[in-house]
Amino acid sequence: MASCTTAVPGMHGYVPFDPNTCNSNYHFYPSFTGNLAFATVFGLSTVAHLIEAIAFRKKFCWVVIMGGAWETGAFIARTLGSRDQQEEQFAFWGQLLFILAPLWVNAFVYMTVARMVHFGLADKQIWNIKATKLTVLFVWIDVVCFLVQAGGGGMLSNKDEPNIARIGTKVYTAGVAIQMTFVIIFGTMTAWFYRRIHQVPRCNNGRMKGLTLVMLAVLLLIVVGLKTQRF
Repeated sequence: MASCTTAVPGMHGYVPFDPNTCNSNYHFYPSFTGNLAFATVFGLSTVAHLIEAIAFRKKFCWVVIMGGAWETGAFIARTLGSRDQQEEQFAFWGQLLFILAPLWVNAFVYMTVARMVHFGLADKQIWNIKATKLTVLFVWIDVVCFLVQAGGGGMLSNKDEPNIARIGTKVYTAGVAIQMTFVIIFGTMTAWFYRRIHQVPRCNNGRMKGLTLVMLAVLLLIVVGLKTQRF
């Protein structure tokens, strides 16, 4: 016995969202222009990061490049999906890449701040945690969040079994809650680091302070993004 019904698609395959409709693939009407614009911006940003990573020989920057590539892929899938909304693969990959890409950016922030702690502070630690351990600790937390959210995101696409989709929602939400908790903790640590470098003469050139503020802004945007996600 079918657990959902199939609606007649409109232009570009659009079907208004309804949990009881089998072929309702989007919770919103995907904009071709908007998604194409974001795909272009993220694509250019990813290329720029790649060029800079090669030019300055920063191997760890592959993490943010992956984040940019996944964001680009997400918006490419959504751009294509906006013109063929009945193609489930566009909807699935557009959503999965979109919800997982910030975790790459998250990890890059952890790694960048840990490097600043290592080179900016004489004791090379923050809250009695050495910079090297700081990277390992928070990146592994990020990996756990990645696996939990990926598992939940995959389950969300199961339209044949509504119960599995509901479980997927809970699993994904749990992953987001864990991520947000540690982002806030790390943001507090980063703010404390920003306060400390004001007391270090060699950090008084403004560059490290400016980069720290950028990292805080990125963490804030990640929190905003997590709070506004719809799936």
